[in-house]
Amino acid sequence: MKRYIKYIILLCLLQFIAEVQAQNNYTLNDILEIAKTESWEADNSKAKAELVKEEWVSFKSQLKPKLSLNANLPGYYRSTSPVIQPNGTVNFQQIQQNSSNLSLVASQQIPLTGGFITLQSDITRFDDFTFNSKLYNGIPIRLGFQQEFFAFNSLKWDKKINKLKVEEAKANFNAEIEFSMLQSVNLFFNVLIAKENVKIAKKNAEQNEKLFTISSERLRLGKISKDENIQMNMELENALLNLNQSSYQINAAEEDLWTYIANGPQGLNNSQLNNYEIPEIPNEIIIDENTAVEYARKNRPELIQFQRQRLEADRNLTKAKRDLGPQANFFASFGFARGSESIKDIYTEPFSEQQVSLNISLPIFDGGNKKSAIRQAEIQKENMEREIKYTLNNQEKAVRLKVRAFHLMQKNIKDQKRIKTMAEQRFTIANERYLLSAMSITEWSIAQRARDNSQRNYIQTLGDYWRTYYELRLLTGYDFLKTSRINY
Repeated sequence: MKRYIKYIILLCLLQFIAEVQAQNNYTLNDILEIAKTESWEADNSKAKAELVKEEWVSFKSQLKPKLSLNANLPGYYRSTSPVIQPNGTVNFQQIQQNSSNLSLVASQQIPLTGGFITLQSDITRFDDFTFNSKLYNGIPIRLGFQQEFFAFNSLKWDKKINKLKVEEAKANFNAEIEFSMLQSVNLFFNVLIAKENVKIAKKNAEQNEKLFTISSERLRLGKISKDENIQMNMELENALLNLNQSSYQINAAEEDLWTYIANGPQGLNNSQLNNYEIPEIPNEIIIDENTAVEYARKNRPELIQFQRQRLEADRNLTKAKRDLGPQANFFASFGFARGSESIKDIYTEPFSEQQVSLNISLPIFDGGNKKSAIRQAEIQKENMEREIKYTLNNQEKAVRLKVRAFHLMQKNIKDQKRIKTMAEQRFTIANERYLLSAMSITEWSIAQRARDNSQRNYIQTLGDYWRTYYELRLLTGYDFLKTSRINY
């Protein structure tokens, strides 16, 4: 008996110290705000979004003009070279030369056609040390244009696809933040349930201690059997055992919560020093299934993903048609050029220069290679469309079922709250009747367990409500409480 009393006193003392030390009161909204910015999913989704953004910046840089300076200084060469003599014999002539070049080139690719425009200026100096001579050859300016006809224009397609990737990354960022919030809701209610178990275990230990004391006195007076006293002793032992187990569970639940939302063990410093408020039940929300499906098709990242996949499929089909078909490469340039012993002549009296060329390649027989490549691309596109249709149908079904589940959760909360109130009233009556010896210990135990279960079930049902709500937010990308699209 003394052991139980000391245990209860120590328990009350520890509870008092914890309440005095508690510095932070956390609501569900507080936890979700932390998770939005500090959870692993938040950090990871930010990094992925930034990476896609930088890829888009890198791609756009390809559309801008390029300017490069190329130099070969020096290009020294000393060796012997065979020289055929007039009589047909070969004489090896010693050669000592240097060829240096400096070139400045500006280029611009044309996204619409895939062609290139270039503007070039270069100068070359040739020194022959054997004969002690030097020559210059230069292009003061040359404007060129190169265009492939009938060829696949990858830049045109990449521009469209990369732009969609940026939009997809933004939508994925929203979805991943919502997922982190859903996970936080799960962990938050794990803590609430563990807290409730501790609360129930403490209360039961205190009540069973009092009733065991009364039961022992009644046994001494011969008012109850020894069997009933042993059963009450067992109830007390079970209550103390549940208290030990629930104390461990609350530690584990809090560590899981803070490790997740704070993105690392640093969150564990707050464990055991926090109070967590049970969320209020919001006003009833009526959600139309068709409207929820429309939100999902507008806001989910899969919508943009499907657009990108369709573009990629069209790109692959176009590439198969163009790569194995007729090819034509056109090049034209206009400028000035001259070779001279004086560098001054190149820039003061240059000669005009023009170049025009058109290369044509026309496949006559390829053994069916082109036809096969096109058919492969068509099959892949058709299969992708089937997968998109299947995914959309599953998504619609998931949204509709989740809306129905959410409406059911709203009803279940009200029902569970009434059950909890009735179970508390029933136990109060049972406790009073047992103290008056008007009820058996078995009936009292049943009433106690019914009260405990109703309290746990209420917290669990409340958790199911909020989990369902955030699952619905994740599926639709829409906040039904604030009636607005989710965008971070």
